[in-house]
Amino acid sequence: MFALGAEGFAAVISPELAAYRKLAPRVRELGDALRALVTSASPAGRIYAALLLGELDPAAGRAAWTQLQASRDGLMFHPGGCHVRISAVLGEIAADALEVGIDEAVVRATQRWRAIHVPPPR
Repeated sequence: MFALGAEGFAAVISPELAAYRKLAPRVRELGDALRALVTSASPAGRIYAALLLGELDPAAGRAAWTQLQASRDGLMFHPGGCHVRISAVLGEIAADALEVGIDEAVVRATQRWRAIHVPPPR
């Protein structure tokens, strides 16, 4: 599961986010491993790898997002706070991340999910 922050009232940090935070300070020494994760990790892991690559080298981050745009893999993500977990398509998040950055990509994915799953008010 992908999340940029803690989940729910208890502010739980997912194992994936904990790993991302642990690796972030070591990004310079992990470049090759991160490039490999962009193709071999879970969908959430590929997002985290692209984010870390972008911190290491913005061009490498853009290349990772470009590569991920072709993915039709589904994933669960948590937009933060007390929202429910939301399903999304990795390639759509990657395309949005390239265009507007990861924070706005999460907003857009949340809006797409709500348009399908939340009935309009009467």
